[in-house]
Amino acid sequence: MGKKVLKIAAWGLAALVALVLCILAYGAMLPPEHTFTRSVQLAQPPDAVYQVLADFSKHASWRPDVGRFEPSGQKDGKDTWRYVDAQGIAMRMTVETDVPPRHLVLHYVDDEGIADLTWDIGVGKIEGGSIVLVKEHGKIPGALFRAMNKLLCGTRYVDGLLLNLAKKFGQEAVIM
Repeated sequence: MGKKVLKIAAWGLAALVALVLCILAYGAMLPPEHTFTRSVQLAQPPDAVYQVLADFSKHASWRPDVGRFEPSGQKDGKDTWRYVDAQGIAMRMTVETDVPPRHLVLHYVDDEGIADLTWDIGVGKIEGGSIVLVKEHGKIPGALFRAMNKLLCGTRYVDGLLLNLAKKFGQEAVIM
């Protein structure tokens, strides 16, 4: 019985190693940079939408993926925040552009150098409300983290921002 258990354990370990190697190979084939755009239409004026988006201290009250935003002063004349997600993972965020009620650019960097993300958020007036457009440009240097981002995250965080923004205003959202 002991040899059978060892044989099963060896096959299990071999399968795990093969899986990790496949994930690394997949990540190595992905480019280190990615860009995508998502949008949502809201029945709210741009001013109201922008006020909610730009008030980072209240994001945790309407975004379940956010643990908290902590102000951390200024860097090069720009407001900076410490963003902590609901799982406790922290990133530094800099408000690169703030042009109410139309344009907000947020730059996120983690301390370990795993990810460097920019969210370029535009709020435009349309008939009956607003359209919110978020363009993410990211740099993820490590193959393993690129694969994990592609397989586990994708557009999830941007979609979550837009879905929860609509919910904040009592609306259902269709992400485009």
